[in-house]
Amino acid sequence: MQLSLLFAALSAQAVLAAPRIKREALKSCVEEVFGGNAALRIVTPTDPTYHDARIGEAIQFTQMPVLIAYAEKPYEVAPLIQCAKTSGIKAVPRTGGHHFLGYSALQDALVIDITHIDYVNIAADKKTATVGAGIRFGALYTALGQQGLDWTGGICPTVGISGFLSAGGFNMQMRQNGLGVDNVESAKVVTSDGCVVTASRDENADLFFAIRGGGGGSYGIVIEWTLRMYEFPRSAMVYLQWNGSDTRFDIAKTFHGWAPRADSALSSQVNLYKNRTDVIGWCYGCTLDKLQGMVNASGLLGIGKPAAYISGGCNTINARLFGYGVNECGADEAVAQVAPFVVNTIQQPFVQIPGYANFTYNETTKAPELPPAQPWARFIRLSKSFMVQKDKLLTDETMRNAISRIDELDDAAQGWIEWHAWNISVAGDAAFAWREQAYSHMEFIVSSSADEKVHAGYVKWFKSLEDYLRPLVGMASYSGYMDDTISTPPLDSYYGANVAKLSQVKSKYDPQGFFANPLSIKALYPNQTVTGDSYQSFAIHKSLLVESSKYFQRCLDGPFAESHTNTIDLNDTDTDGNADADDDGAKVNVSISPLTLGTYVKLCYFTRLTAQRVKRCRRNAADHPGEDAVYYEVSPFSLKPCDMHTPHDLTELVDMWSLCDRFHDDLLLGKVSTAIRETLNVGATKLGGSCGGGGGVGDAQQQHGAEWWVFNFANGYVALASLHRRRDDDVEGLMERLRDLFVQNCSPASWERLAGQLPSEFVVAASIAFQAKMATLMPHEAAIARVNGASLCYECKTRVQTALKR
Repeated sequence: MQLSLLFAALSAQAVLAAPRIKREALKSCVEEVFGGNAALRIVTPTDPTYHDARIGEAIQFTQMPVLIAYAEKPYEVAPLIQCAKTSGIKAVPRTGGHHFLGYSALQDALVIDITHIDYVNIAADKKTATVGAGIRFGALYTALGQQGLDWTGGICPTVGISGFLSAGGFNMQMRQNGLGVDNVESAKVVTSDGCVVTASRDENADLFFAIRGGGGGSYGIVIEWTLRMYEFPRSAMVYLQWNGSDTRFDIAKTFHGWAPRADSALSSQVNLYKNRTDVIGWCYGCTLDKLQGMVNASGLLGIGKPAAYISGGCNTINARLFGYGVNECGADEAVAQVAPFVVNTIQQPFVQIPGYANFTYNETTKAPELPPAQPWARFIRLSKSFMVQKDKLLTDETMRNAISRIDELDDAAQGWIEWHAWNISVAGDAAFAWREQAYSHMEFIVSSSADEKVHAGYVKWFKSLEDYLRPLVGMASYSGYMDDTISTPPLDSYYGANVAKLSQVKSKYDPQGFFANPLSIKALYPNQTVTGDSYQSFAIHKSLLVESSKYFQRCLDGPFAESHTNTIDLNDTDTDGNADADDDGAKVNVSISPLTLGTYVKLCYFTRLTAQRVKRCRRNAADHPGEDAVYYEVSPFSLKPCDMHTPHDLTELVDMWSLCDRFHDDLLLGKVSTAIRETLNVGATKLGGSCGGGGGVGDAQQQHGAEWWVFNFANGYVALASLHRRRDDDVEGLMERLRDLFVQNCSPASWERLAGQLPSEFVVAASIAFQAKMATLMPHEAAIARVNGASLCYECKTRVQTALKR
């Protein structure tokens, strides 16, 4: 099917998935935010520029957003988020539009495009610069270059800085100056509740950790970055090229043994094609003689007869042009004549899709006196990423096999391997997980076809590559090249040991999971319950369960088990298991909140369910040998393939369940629910019942008002109700305490605010428990709408709706 026909076929169906009333409400709200020029900055599915606006660099994706809004000022982002929330529609941020899976323009979402938030303000001392989070690298380098400054960004001029930093930010100076995330001082982030928070090493440090390498579009929308500035020295560059395919293995092996171990000033890569091989290197601050000596010692020049270009005295823009038709250091004046055609980018830089109108709005460059950059090509991209670890280097056999696979592709695929030397010595404090272990990075790339049969052949080729290479290389992968066909748990592959910490950050700043894509970090509480529907959540579950078990054992073995009231420290918001000092400087015992209790119960419950499902899968697999997909029952109405869970080793699951078993009797006997009740009593008393104190739910600075305790309490209630599988007397007692807290402290406005953020199961239960109070706390239609959106059986919904209408 041709792409133009594909677009036409999809438009009439996919876009209409969001109800018309929601789409209209969203558009009206966005129009109000944008004011007089709203028509120029809003694109909907009925506009002729819709397909151009929704698609970034990769054109194969068929997600159909409800609306695309082009923000111009940082202060517009928060109200746009609120528009999405009040309309019942998800919002997704977009900067560069280079996401390999098209996740910056998701189905039925509001796309908040911030490419016009691209200002550059350089500090008087030139040590830092604050930049709009939507800026592309070409524009950034152009603006900084006018002041003799630079930054450790990527080579591609149309990539947006925020997506780059969300993945970690590997670059051609990283072995000397570190990753992009290492060269950020602070950021301003709009969280899901519309608050603008500053994140730095001193303020909201957990959020600062997460947004640098912990995945894009997960924790909020970054609207501004403060970057550490550099004055890059002149450098030496190397470009080597071999024709033919007979030397590829020898070149790759020699490169792999030399480049990651070379002087840290040298960042380099080898590109392997069907009929040629290239090596490109940037020796930061090196003289020509120094680089020449390094290349001579590498052994590369002794392989075949390469064309060798080794130059010195390159200015920074010249160095960045290597790979774009430039292979030597030229005079600054000559370089200046060529550079604008590559780096003087506009906000919407991509080539027109044949048959569709281009979207444009106030397109500007940072050097208006110079020619703008040429439009950037779009294509159907397929790729895979493999991080080669220091303790698991490739064998000759593996390397030879991987390289030879390029020969299986036809010429139209333009298939190649881009292999970067890593081995970074610069220490870091960001969420990027593979800094210490990464020896090199391999990316396999294919330009696919609009022909379905040809495209399917390339997909099959990548599956064969994945099946062969992943077990030999390992799970580590780069999230900037995200892959939804990866065979290992994706979150583990992209974020490694940081998954649990990132989940905790997500739970703090976006507890409802408002910002989400299919492979983003998930919040575990208060209402993003981990389920067995996808093994992607398994990584979060496993690592957080192990951490939590250690913490809970201290709580239950220590003074907490005897006297809950004396161990509460409302100023301790972390979950490290260590006692903190309160405002008076006195030490307190370990305490535990209902929120973390509820999370732990859910984790244990999920462990048991997952173990049961894996057992069932294995039993079914034994009964049906040789079948490609053996199914197991998730629910009476849903079947999932067993291979979704077979990566989980059953023995490991059983071991994990034993962590829960230590506390299982305590949970069932009511010790934890007693703790929740007494913790809530202490909290309500100490806080004086100030509903929404300090900004209420979602405020990262002050979350200890009565609303926050209701928030905690609701999560604990849902978890315990799930564990008991019934609302017994003990659970009903929890509801009574919660009802009292609402009646005493919460206004109708507070209830409406909470109803939008609490677990659906809780809202339903609360509606039943104090339906008489509901008439004054929440409009009937709002409560009923909330119930309709809950994942409950029809009979349950009917009961609640009947109660609410009384």
